[in-house]
Order: sequence, then structure tokens, then C-alpha cells
Amino acid sequence: MAVSLLAILAITAISTINETDSDARHRATVETLNQIKTALIGDPNATENGVRSSFGFAGDVGAMPTNAQALDALVNRPVAISAFAPSAATRLGVGWKGPYIRSQGLSTTGFQDGWFTNLVYSNASPVNVTSYGGDGAAGGTGWAADITISIPDSDWKGSVFGYISNNGAPYTSTATVMISYPSGTGTVANAFNSVSNTASGYFTFGSVPFGRRSITIYIPSNSSPTKTIGPLLITVAAPQVEVNDRLIDIANY
Repeated sequence: MAVSLLAILAITAISTINETDSDARHRATVETLNQIKTALIGDPNATENGVRSSFGFAGDVGAMPTNAQALDALVNRPVAISAFAPSAATRLGVGWKGPYIRSQGLSTTGFQDGWFTNLVYSNASPVNVTSYGGDGAAGGTGWAADITISIPDSDWKGSVFGYISNNGAPYTSTATVMISYPSGTGTVANAFNSVSNTASGYFTFGSVPFGRRSITIYIPSNSSPTKTIGPLLITVAAPQVEVNDRLIDIANY
């Protein structure tokens, strides 16, 4: 009877130790995944003068790492991505500015979870980073269940819109609005939107990576401007961003 009791106690102790160990590994994995998310898209709570200031890899480069680049792109600059450099023409700095995360979680074969198994990165929409849990295989339940952090497009890209005005009134002539942001390879990309005399100065751009961006207004067009306004700096940090009317009132320039 005494032997049976000791056996039960031993089994209970082992079970408790295993449970504590699994819990610690799970918590370490979640912490690693959260650090990776911050490295990829920045910290939304980091601000400077009340404006978000942290945008991570995607903010500097203009895209998420490809599947081939994977999470190593957070530590080592991929060959296809330019190093960070300022652009005088657009007043932006773009390019790889890492490392974006401490490298101690990186083995010779990739980032690992709390069970020392490589994390799986997927450049889909949404972007996913997955740990296969305690059994190292997809699926499972309990401590063997997958642990995934997802990053939807709305967490790192947004639409930018606004109205050009003239001394506070709607602009009723023609113009071209250009927005500048990182291209995805660390260079500057420029997108254009023509404003007609029937649009009341309205312009819009979609899928702009979060971060510090610039807008330039060409009157009447970028091909033959008689007046150029900007580049004007804005911060894109939400799925929908309206440019301040006062910033793009042509009477101010």
C-alpha cells in the first residue's frame, strides 16, 4: 500500500512538472511570436509628439518578407532589398534598417518556438507565423495545438484620401496628386491620382504601407506643372487616413 501511494505521488509530481514545463514553453512561444509581430509591423503604442513612430520592417521596406526571405529578413538584409537611405526628392527615408529583432531566438535554421522547433512563416493574406506546439506537427490539441499569430493587411496597410482646397473652398480645377512610400524592395514608389474639375479636389490611394509618407500636388499636372506643392509629410497609421484639409489648401503655398 505504501509502495502504491509512493508510485501515485511520483506520477502526480511528474505530471505537475510536465504541465509546468509545457506552460513555460507555451508562454515563451507566445512571447516570441509577439516580438516577431512587432518586428514586422512596429509597435502601435510607440509615439512621438502624439504621432505613431514605430512601423517595423514593413514600414521601412513597404512590404512583408517574401516566403523565401522569411523571418531571417528581420535579422539580415535580403539581397533584393536596398539599405535604408534618405530620398531628398520625397523627404522620406526608405529601405532595410534592421536588425528589427534580437537574434538570440534564431538558430542556424530559423526562429524557434519554446519546444526548439522552427516557426513556420507564410506570406499570405493575412501573414501568419505558426508554432506547431509541443508535438511539432500541424494540428493537435492541448499543448500540442498550433499557436499562430496572424497579421491582416489592415494592420499594416491603409487607404489615404483627402480634398484639395483653395482658401477653404473646394478646388474646382485640375491637378495631379502623388503619394510616395517604400516600394517593397526598399526604394521609393510613387502613385498618382488625377483630380478633375468635377471632383471637388477629391483624391484617394489604396494599399499604402503604414509609416511616414509624403504627398506632392502638381497643378495642373505632373507632366507640365505650373505650380508644385510639397512634398508634404503625413503619417499613415490606420486602415483609413484622411489628409488634413489645411495641409493641402493650395492658398497656403
